[in-house]
Amino acid sequence: IFPSVRGPGYGGFFEQTRISSVSQVNHPTVNEMKPASEAVVTTAIDLILENLAVQSREDSLMHPRSITDTDTEFAVLDFQIKSLFEALRSVEAQIRSRISQLSRQRNTLSSIHRLPVETLVEIFKDAANQEYPPSDYYKALGRLSAVCTRWATIIDQAPHLWSIIFDYYDPRLVDKIIKRSRDHPLSLMSWRWLDKKDTSRMCRTPAAFLERLLPTVCRWEVAQLTISGQDIRYLEAYLGNPSAPKLKKLCIYIIMGHGPPINLFRGGAEHIEELELWGVPTVCWTSPLLSRLRILRLNDSTTDVTTSRLLTALMQFPDLSELRINKCNFHASTADDLPPRFELPRLQVLVLVHVAPPTTTYSILSRISPSSKYKHFRLISGSLPSGDVISHHIPSFRHLATSAGNAFIQFDPQYCQLAISSTMLSPSFELGIQSSRPMTVLAWITEAFAGILEGVDTEVRIEHVLSRDDIATVCRRVPTITALHILFGNPTPFVRHLSTPILIDGKQCWPLPKLARVSLTLLEDECDPGEIVDMVERRYGHAIKSTEDARSMAQLQLPSPFSSLVINGPANALDELTLQKIRSIVGEDHLERNVFQAGWD
Repeated sequence: IFPSVRGPGYGGFFEQTRISSVSQVNHPTVNEMKPASEAVVTTAIDLILENLAVQSREDSLMHPRSITDTDTEFAVLDFQIKSLFEALRSVEAQIRSRISQLSRQRNTLSSIHRLPVETLVEIFKDAANQEYPPSDYYKALGRLSAVCTRWATIIDQAPHLWSIIFDYYDPRLVDKIIKRSRDHPLSLMSWRWLDKKDTSRMCRTPAAFLERLLPTVCRWEVAQLTISGQDIRYLEAYLGNPSAPKLKKLCIYIIMGHGPPINLFRGGAEHIEELELWGVPTVCWTSPLLSRLRILRLNDSTTDVTTSRLLTALMQFPDLSELRINKCNFHASTADDLPPRFELPRLQVLVLVHVAPPTTTYSILSRISPSSKYKHFRLISGSLPSGDVISHHIPSFRHLATSAGNAFIQFDPQYCQLAISSTMLSPSFELGIQSSRPMTVLAWITEAFAGILEGVDTEVRIEHVLSRDDIATVCRRVPTITALHILFGNPTPFVRHLSTPILIDGKQCWPLPKLARVSLTLLEDECDPGEIVDMVERRYGHAIKSTEDARSMAQLQLPSPFSSLVINGPANALDELTLQKIRSIVGEDHLERNVFQAGWD
């Protein structure tokens, strides 16, 4: 590698120190390589200087030298040192290149590098989608690109990683996204509230944002646009006229006032499958472009659409799988104006929340035939419908409730709610009625949905003062209660009711035999702790006071023991002796005492 450099008095030193080949040298890391190179240079210079000193002494005795000769030798020496450094830099470059090659070969043996490119791209996309706010998506891609050259190459060459455009992106980034996405469909996001502090690069109007991307309209697949009511005309102009053959999802959020009626569907968007409107009063429901609709969400709108017109539109969506109407006002229609009952065979999600007038809610329920594919049902209303309005849905609801599992009932002074696994992760059913008479609502629920709670474990939460008769009604109508939480009011009536067997269908039995979790809130002078002790003793079969009691108790099957008994209240609401007695019956691990101040609200 080193050149053969000779000079007066050096005796071919560099020929003797030649390195044969890089391949014969162990490959150090870059950090190890630097001190090794410096050591070689230092050793070489020391040997040159030592050789020079010896030769100079010998020559000075035999041939006295002039200053000119000495300067010449030093110039040669300087040239040779520079040549040595250049040779070493060349060696370092070759070593780095070999190390880089070996590292790339070693990386190919890593498990993640053995994944197909398509799988890696999906991993990258999922990782970038975890970012919040969503506009930081490309920042996440940048961090992934910095991991290694292969990842950077894959990310740069994967079109569908470059498909999301927010309206406040820098124009240079937008151009870069459009170029790298090639012919892949695009998603347009106008969520201006995410970056309210930085508005310098934000598109001031939807017109500017849409006009910049108008050349790519044939590639639009998703459009989620947030606009003000006064700018609705721009949206109609840009989405109504040009052809958007790939547009599948359209979400329009109108903020700062409601806009005028609009018609977005006279253009070429022939494949819209998902439509979500917030504050949009009217669309052209009869447009054939909506015939493929699978998801329809209407939110927060006051519209001049009648109930009859809405139902007629729904009849045109045979593939509809999700229908959500939230806080929308329609014009009521008479029964004669309503269309006949029709089917939506693929409907899985039905959500009706505070739809006005209430007759619209029940017209929708009475006209849509039940679906055996329900996965999520939610009805929140301010009035009670008649039972026959939704009676034809009961078999579907019962099937849904059985699949969903646990039920939940809540009472407060203005509300009664029945929910069965109310999450989107599992089948769910939820029914809520706002009323100042929750017991009347409970009676309607259990009558209108007769049998829907059979075999379904139910949790009851009470934030309302109930009389003893109301308590008896709750226990009689919902015998499958497994958890009971009394948060407000005197729990004594409930405790007494649980302490005494009752007569059901001519048979004496314990109320709520499946009750396993109980939470009581005690306030000062509202509940006698002795009542709780008596209830626990009797339900555990410890309170047998006479032979007659023994015979009576022997005929009854004891209810389920408490897996959790929680007593909340101030410290003076329950003395330690009473607490120890309860603990000795239910067990140390099944009793929980939570103390709060007397002024707790």
